[in-house]
Amino acid sequence: MEIDRSNGPLPNASLAGAAIPSGKATELAGCAKEVTTQLPIPKQLPPLRSTAASRATPFDVNKVAEIHAAIAEGRFEVNADRVADGWLTTARDLIRADKRKP
Repeated sequence: MEIDRSNGPLPNASLAGAAIPSGKATELAGCAKEVTTQLPIPKQLPPLRSTAASRATPFDVNKVAEIHAAIAEGRFEVNADRVADGWLTTARDLIRADKRKP
């Protein structure tokens, strides 16, 4: 799939592709703040089942650490074509699922 770039960059894309110097990446990483929000849990929510599958890590911890290090060092690059393809695939799946509903 090819992305049409004939209209030029998006209005908020001025930093797209900009590399952050490695010294600044560490400085910026220190500026990040954790945001937490407590949401009420509905009483009708069924209790969570404790199974081996639910306790399994739903993601690759080593891959997350690798990506975190790449971001901190300023060498992480986003493949816009791959992201766009993923969005389109998700949109198609959602449309198909919606059409199957009675």
